[in-house]
Order: sequence, then structure tokens, then C-alpha cells
Amino acid sequence: MEPFQAESKKVLGLDLQANNFFRESFIEGIKTQSSVASVPFKLIEGPRVYLLHRQVLRNQAFNHKRDNLEDAKFAVLVVKSNSLIKPIEKQRQGFTVVLYHRDFGSDDRKGHLYHYQGKNKSAIEKLMFPLLIDERVIDSGIENLRMYRQQQMGWEHIN
Repeated sequence: MEPFQAESKKVLGLDLQANNFFRESFIEGIKTQSSVASVPFKLIEGPRVYLLHRQVLRNQAFNHKRDNLEDAKFAVLVVKSNSLIKPIEKQRQGFTVVLYHRDFGSDDRKGHLYHYQGKNKSAIEKLMFPLLIDERVIDSGIENLRMYRQQQMGWEHIN
């Protein structure tokens, strides 16, 4: 937490461990020893965010406690969902991209970290041209993020 205030330490720890989806996210990080993203959520006074965290192991003597959530230490980053991908300035007709948490489907907005959808193509373009879809795990070292991309081809794709 930056800037960090001493009175915030207890509140932050209690809030994170008291909430099941944060708790499950931290336990997953302990088990996999990798960076983990929490389920996205809306701040009470602010934007939609998610936590990106990784367990911090101080030395080998600490390793025997690494399965105990209460003794574990984490580096935590709060990420604003709308800051993940450079905003798409120009409307891209027929184009959709969704970055989402794996515990949700690409069509479930509760799990969306980022969502962009351009204007729809015309009915005739949808009938005449293919719809390209790609869905994959993001190769970023964070195993629970997925990306869905869709492009409805149209007249502008003909040379």
C-alpha cells in the first residue's frame, strides 16, 4: 500500500484474509509458487481492479511455513482493469477483445479485467464473411488470466 500508513496494516491484512475469493487466491499462490490474479472487483470509491500477488520467501528457513496462509508474506499489486491495455482510440467495427479471470467465462462480465467491443457489422457482412475467434491462456506467468478475441470480417478485408 503506497503511501503506507501504520494504521492500514491491520485493516488490509484482515480484509484480505476475511474474504473467501482473496483467501483462495492467496492459497493458490502458495501452492503454485507463482503470481496469481484475484477475481476482479469494484472498489467502493473507484474503478474496477484486481490484485496481482506473489508469495515472498525471505530465506530457506521460512520455506517450512510456506503452506500456512497466516504466516505467509505477499507482495501485492492493485491493478486498475482499464489500465491493462492501451485504449483503442479508433472504433474497430466487428472487433471484440476480452481479458478475463479463468473462473469465469469470456461472456461473464463479473470476471472481466478488460472488455472492448466495437460496433457490429451489418447483417449481410455477418452472412457473407467469416467470424474469426481466438481464445487462449495469457503467456505471462499468471496462469489464471485468459484472452478472448473475435473479429467479424467484412468489406474492408477484400483487396
